[in-house]
Amino acid sequence: MKKNNFTHNKKSHSLREVELLKIIDSLKNALQSKESTIDDLQNNVDTLEGGIQVLNQEIAQQGVDLAKTRQDADLKIR
Repeated sequence: MKKNNFTHNKKSHSLREVELLKIIDSLKNALQSKESTIDDLQNNVDTLEGGIQVLNQEIAQQGVDLAKTRQDADLKIR
């Protein structure tokens, strides 16, 4: 009877170990997937920040151009 219990406990332990290893593997895969998603999102942020910089430069240049056009128009009117 003791040998049966020992064998049963050993099998039970092995099954739990296998199950835990599967869970660990699954968690590792989920973590890798999330890290990949974070990397993709960071790349998107970097791209958007670059686009915003370009737009801000264009807005600033248009402000300069508009001021010059107003100044030229004022000179022509006078």
